[in-house]
Amino acid sequence: MNRRELLCLMGAGFGSVGLAGLLGAPARRGPLSLRTSHFPPRAKHVIFLFLNGGLSQVDSFDPKPGLDRHDGKPLPGPKVKTDSAVGNLLKSPFRFRHCRQSGIEVSEIFPKAGDSIDDFCVIRSMHSDNGNHVPSLYLMSCGHQLPGHPSLGSWVTYGLGSENENLPGWVER
Repeated sequence: MNRRELLCLMGAGFGSVGLAGLLGAPARRGPLSLRTSHFPPRAKHVIFLFLNGGLSQVDSFDPKPGLDRHDGKPLPGPKVKTDSAVGNLLKSPFRFRHCRQSGIEVSEIFPKAGDSIDDFCVIRSMHSDNGNHVPSLYLMSCGHQLPGHPSLGSWVTYGLGSENENLPGWVER
């Protein structure tokens, strides 16, 4: 291909982009424009609440019956290396009840959440081999224990776009 053929081909390409806009063909306005997915969506919104520094999962949606049996005793096994001192085990002061059809156990401090728990997605399988919170937070949101990797929310926004180009589709501190 010579230079003249390349310019002709490129000119036709740029011209068709402009023509598509004139003819009303839908064109993406930016990299975060809303995109169609491969499958019809079943959810309208996803609200991911992660309350770093908030109440413990043991007091909300993740009962630990073993803590009731070992309340006040030291952690069994080898000493866990963490950033701060580790005390004895402590059971939750709240009672849990099986809720709705799914039977998910919910703490008494969330009675309204228990009434609609069948519409929730409760994940209780997260674990880390690191006892410190910060690397575990990175592992949970990015899949790696070190910073610098994209998080799940950024991948979803990249893949599906955002409904509003003036507001972020994902915010992470």
